[in-house]
Amino acid sequence: MRISTVQIFNNGLHNLLNQQAAVSKIQNQIATGKRINTAADDPIGASQIVVLKQNIAQTQRFQTNVDVAQGALELEESVLTNVTNGLQRLRELNVQANSTALNGGDRQAIAQELESLKQELVGLANSQDGSGRYMFSGYQSGSKTYISDGNGGYVYQGDQGQRELEISAGLVIPINDSGFNIFENIPNGNGDFSVSDPAGLNTGDAVVKSGSIVDSGSYVKETYTLSFVANASGDLAYQVMGSTSGQLVPALPAVTPAAAPAYKDGQAIVFNGIEMTITGQPNVGDDFQLQPSTGQSIFSSIDAMITNLLASQTTPSQRAAVQTQMNQSMAEIDQALDAVINVRTAVGARLNSLETASDINANFELHSRSTLSALEDLDLAEAITELNFQTITLQAAQQ
Repeated sequence: MRISTVQIFNNGLHNLLNQQAAVSKIQNQIATGKRINTAADDPIGASQIVVLKQNIAQTQRFQTNVDVAQGALELEESVLTNVTNGLQRLRELNVQANSTALNGGDRQAIAQELESLKQELVGLANSQDGSGRYMFSGYQSGSKTYISDGNGGYVYQGDQGQRELEISAGLVIPINDSGFNIFENIPNGNGDFSVSDPAGLNTGDAVVKSGSIVDSGSYVKETYTLSFVANASGDLAYQVMGSTSGQLVPALPAVTPAAAPAYKDGQAIVFNGIEMTITGQPNVGDDFQLQPSTGQSIFSSIDAMITNLLASQTTPSQRAAVQTQMNQSMAEIDQALDAVINVRTAVGARLNSLETASDINANFELHSRSTLSALEDLDLAEAITELNFQTITLQAAQQ
């Protein structure tokens, strides 16, 4: 086969251009410090680099979310610490108010401090973050958490939602808590049931403590009425009726009130898994009602405390009614404290999760960058040696 002069010239020119391209490629690699500058340099390596850079960018976004979440939760923890302090002071005032040595002026002073504490707690419930969002309004972070109803009370404006951020692959964490769970939905009474003189007509000086459930398996959630009667022996006795269970004390088939057990001051009364203690001297016809607990705001509880504190205490029965209500208020404050402590515990657990996620993100980014460097970065000494070789080859070809 004959080879023309033009073909020989074209082959030589093609080889010369390839060598120039090789030199140019190495010079570009040295200038950028990167082994792969285009997909053509290494198609497989280039695709791996794209994935690694995406992973690094995503991890950086996760880490930004970690920082945002940490700031939000640390601020919430600080606010809840102040709420806890306020509730502890509320508890101290309730103990102080239960003293029989107080006069009307003393009770008025305590009532004023209770009102101040209520306003302080409302202010904490309406706390805002650095972006001006209301921390405890759930998803409704643009709405003030509590607003006045115009009558001294406050109305919750938020919902029960929790805003969330993804802090690592597949791990989403709440960055706020709803005021509904912290301030609004606090069980009244002891959390299971509340005790009251529903008609307010008791004439004795009996005082009821908050009571408790000692056998949850026997407890039936219903309304109970404990009444004081005279039994067949003429003793002051008591009977208990359940709204659905019917006669409980004395147990059927005993006949009431004839067979009702005699009342003893300070003796525990037990029925349907409930234990309650009554002190003082009730009169025949007095009764107390136990109702299943319902949710109410801590601000409503404070209002009830103030009203009860300022109620008349001129007669033994009036003083007994105030003390019974104070026992209920103490139990409600404890319920509110438990609610705040539970949320603070959850916030602490989330902060621990953030710390773990931050470490995972940092390690993943470090590994990804190390792998990216191995794929992308240039071995400068090797590249310079290759450049010298290609330059000499090009010069020889040019000559």
